[in-house]
Amino acid sequence: MPAANQQINSMGRRRFLSASAASVAGALLSTSAAANARVPGANDRINIGVIGCGNRAAYLLESMAGFHKEENFTISAICDLWKVNREARLGQITEQFGAKPKVFKRYTDMLESPEVDAVMVTTSDLGHSTILAAACRAGKDVFCEKPMAMTVGEAREAVAAVRTNGRVVQIGTQRRSDPIYRGGAQLVQAGKLGKVCVVELKWNDAGPRWERPYDNVHQGDVDWEGYLMHLPARAFDARRFRCWHLYRDYSIGVVGLLGAHHTDLLHWYMDEQWPESVTATGAVLSWPNREHYDTIHASYKYPGGFLAHYETRFGNSSMRAEAMFYGSAGVLDTKAWKITGEGRVLPERLEPGNRQYPTSAFAMHEGEGQGAEIEVQPDPAGMDHMRNWVQCIRTRKDPNATVEHGFSHSLAAIMAHRAADIGRRVSYDPVAREIREG
Repeated sequence: MPAANQQINSMGRRRFLSASAASVAGALLSTSAAANARVPGANDRINIGVIGCGNRAAYLLESMAGFHKEENFTISAICDLWKVNREARLGQITEQFGAKPKVFKRYTDMLESPEVDAVMVTTSDLGHSTILAAACRAGKDVFCEKPMAMTVGEAREAVAAVRTNGRVVQIGTQRRSDPIYRGGAQLVQAGKLGKVCVVELKWNDAGPRWERPYDNVHQGDVDWEGYLMHLPARAFDARRFRCWHLYRDYSIGVVGLLGAHHTDLLHWYMDEQWPESVTATGAVLSWPNREHYDTIHASYKYPGGFLAHYETRFGNSSMRAEAMFYGSAGVLDTKAWKITGEGRVLPERLEPGNRQYPTSAFAMHEGEGQGAEIEVQPDPAGMDHMRNWVQCIRTRKDPNATVEHGFSHSLAAIMAHRAADIGRRVSYDPVAREIREG
């Protein structure tokens, strides 16, 4: 595994593109805009548009405002289908960035603007891959939230659009830029754990996740037709609009909404691209009136010779969000980092339902009952995830979370979701690039 993280971008790109010639050929039909796209020079200001102006965009923009002058970029345009979100982000950007962006209702109109060099896709999951591919074909660099895609076909198209049009794309799995998680990757890839046989991934909560008030959503303020995109027409539904995470039309459930972070971490640390096979069981146990499972267990088998287990429950938040790597020489627990020097300290504050936390960052077990702790050292090359993207727009290098990484975590989520639905094992054929039963 040493040097795997440095090789995955180039090796992964060749594997993905060689296996998707048809997708690449289709993307070539729409490369004229990308070929003429402006590449910002070292002293040019980068103009960024925001597509999807909800809470996630607000959080990212607040962070980006802290370094926009140093990195010489601005938010030149915003786009949202809901009037309330447009007005909220317009005020935020005007205050934090000192400029009033242009306002669009539909993303297709924003992508036609020559005043936008790059876009942030922070919509519901339904729009991620479609807008990502369209933006690349329009010659824009892209930040796209996770999960990148809801179907394997969408994921393939996204990879082809990015690579054929030469775009700089960062996917929103921000742990890949975090100094402490990067330090953990170096530790695992250096073989400090020995042979890793099992990885446990958990993301739990103790509430009706994503159940939001929607009394303030009025049909006249929403472009409902635009929101549905390629889905069949249906009557306006304020709850579906605001609580979209709960519905199968707009997301692939908790394995994508939450699990994508952890499966991406697993693929990164273990130098894997996708599971060999997946079994899963899901149910709505704690919070009714939702289509997606609020509790799910998924078991993954990987080509590298290890098993992984993913768990989410919304009935109790004990062991809220963590990853455990069990090796022949030790255990890495990402919920109990011990950090030297500057940086944040984990574990996080106790949540309802939590009873205890482990206390060591990394325990080396040399024999039964024996061991020594080793601190995980933050990687000094780590930085804010959005800052990494902006810097790569100038250098034209791959950012930390590439479109291939997005393909991988999307595939893992899609497989788990399907396995839970059908109650049978599913496997992935990397040659045909298809998910199959059995």
